Amino acid sequence: MRWVLGLVVIATPVWAEDAGPWTALDGAAIAALLTGQVLDFTGGWQRFEAGGGTTYDAGSPSHGYWRIQGDRYCSSWPPSASWACHDISVQGRTVRFTGDGGGADDGVLRP
Repeated sequence: MRWVLGLVVIATPVWAEDAGPWTALDGAAIAALLTGQVLDFTGGWQRFEAGGGTTYDAGSPSHGYWRIQGDRYCSSWPPSASWACHDISVQGRTVRFTGDGGGADDGVLRP
């Protein structure tokens, strides 16, 4: 029984430690955080290019656009011409995208 408990402690990932509170970002901070970065999501990753292009890949790449509008991150994915905007907050290396309906997606910044 002691061996099993010891295994649980050893197997606990470092990222499970408290990364502090969630911090909401303004537009300038969102641009600084995302530009040129890659985030890993469950099932895929997304790259944010400086020129406003973005690629999401969950087995096959999808190309779209991103921009900052006020203090929100917005994206558009062709063939749709509409833009969806999200509030951005961070906790350590985790970035949370919260949409107008309250749903949230979390991604982790690659080192």
